[in-house]
Amino acid sequence: MVRRKWGFLIFCLGALGVAALSGCAARDAEVSLASSTRVENLKVMGDVHLREGRYRAAMQQYVEADRLGPNNAELKLLIGMIYSDYYKRLDEAIPYYQEAIRLKKDYSEAYNNLGTIYLRQSKWDEAISMFQKAIGNIYYSTPEMAYYNMAAAYLGKGDYNKAIEYYRTVMELKPQNEDAYIHAGLIYEEQGQNAQALQSFQRARSILEKREPKKGKSSEAEWEAYRSALAGVCYHQGAAFAKLRRFAEAREAYQKALEMAPEGEVQKRIQQELQSLP
Repeated sequence: MVRRKWGFLIFCLGALGVAALSGCAARDAEVSLASSTRVENLKVMGDVHLREGRYRAAMQQYVEADRLGPNNAELKLLIGMIYSDYYKRLDEAIPYYQEAIRLKKDYSEAYNNLGTIYLRQSKWDEAISMFQKAIGNIYYSTPEMAYYNMAAAYLGKGDYNKAIEYYRTVMELKPQNEDAYIHAGLIYEEQGQNAQALQSFQRARSILEKREPKKGKSSEAEWEAYRSALAGVCYHQGAAFAKLRRFAEAREAYQKALEMAPEGEVQKRIQQELQSLP
């Protein structure tokens, strides 16, 4: 009888222990869920601030979310982006990108962003290594960004052939990326390959003209950016036409550049080019 009694007591204590542990686990799960919800809410608020250009407020939300959820790779990326892109504090952004990569080994966006920091620091080989890792993920949704940056890194190294190769890859992946055509055109221009330069600038001009901002629906800043970009492309197009002795076409391109260019030294330079034509 005694044995049975003690056996029964031990079983009851064990059952109570399991119940107590189960209660703790349930409470822990509730706390974890609440914390996860809080982290997500903070991130959403940070995203709103970021979209509206309130970078300091966005950073505050992201940092608090990161404190509550330190294993969230996307938060590390976002904090790194604000440090690097908006505050220009590159050295402080690096550890956040590195931590994002540690948490998510195939995080192409983090590799690409870290590569852009090395690019801005003229660390060409380190940048190229990061871009290669970004591209290595077949699920990367915007590989043209890493290819574009790769081209810039090779351009920085003075390897024009590699730079052209990667700009061409961008053109294949994103045919409406006028920047790739512009940079390729500038390389051809530097190398004296005028026909290839002209082809690139013509393509860039065509893309830009189809993207002309709608009057009344675009800000003054958007119009200024558009006019400046088109003026630059038309100027280089005119120079390529002139070198190929296609003077009538050069004149048309220079006149369009003059029409779009801001007043000042840029206009004076274009006018000089126009006056020098036969």
